[in-house]
Amino acid sequence: MPVDRQGVAPVQRERDLAEGRAIATVWTWFVHNQNKHDVPFSTIVLKVRAQCSSVNVERIQMEFARRHRRALQLGRWG
Repeated sequence: MPVDRQGVAPVQRERDLAEGRAIATVWTWFVHNQNKHDVPFSTIVLKVRAQCSSVNVERIQMEFARRHRRALQLGRWG
């Protein structure tokens, strides 16, 4: 399988981008709905995987935690 200069195969990079887009989309949905509903993490996982089935739970959890920390730092969570 060919790799780019960073040593990443094109298929892997495309999957990473697709996973990132799915997580970003669900994060946006979550931010707009978290005050209206108590959203369980299992719902978040289902929504992300509906868009990109290859995303593992650990990546979703890590990305949501990172985004939450960032929102707190910026004063956008409250």
